[in-house]
Amino acid sequence: MFNTKVSIFLLFVLTNILVFYSPYSISCSCLVQLPCEALANSTAVFTGKVVDIKVPSTLKNSIESVKVTFKVHRVWKGPLSKTLIITTPFSGATCGYKFKKDQEYLVYAHGFLSELSVSLCSRTQLFSTTDEDMKILGVSILITDDENQDDKSDGKDISSNVPNNIAK
Repeated sequence: MFNTKVSIFLLFVLTNILVFYSPYSISCSCLVQLPCEALANSTAVFTGKVVDIKVPSTLKNSIESVKVTFKVHRVWKGPLSKTLIITTPFSGATCGYKFKKDQEYLVYAHGFLSELSVSLCSRTQLFSTTDEDMKILGVSILITDDENQDDKSDGKDISSNVPNNIAK
């Protein structure tokens, strides 16, 4: 009887140590944001097509980041650039968003302008499913491919492009 109780207790303690104190036991849990809240809380909001996905050659854990390169089409907030690179954790368990090459997305990115990141908890989604967001986001800046046009917009930031009436 005593050995059974001790065994169960030790199993409980070891399970808790592995689950709660392991750096790899992270899970994704999100609060849903409205489009206006997501716009106000994001560093950059844009639509773009995924042109490249770089997965680290030696994944050590699910927290490691994947680099996703976008050809930018429209910008509501953030840098005015023809291409943007964002990162996202490799695994969905750590809130990583699974982008697919050649697909177009509406991206809500966070972080520094030089190190934008996306998670499952952002409102990032396939562009084909963005009807609700498009109604709320309003006017955007079109990024063109016209090589003859002076590219004076590259690198500029329109982070303050959020209307004053949007709650933060």
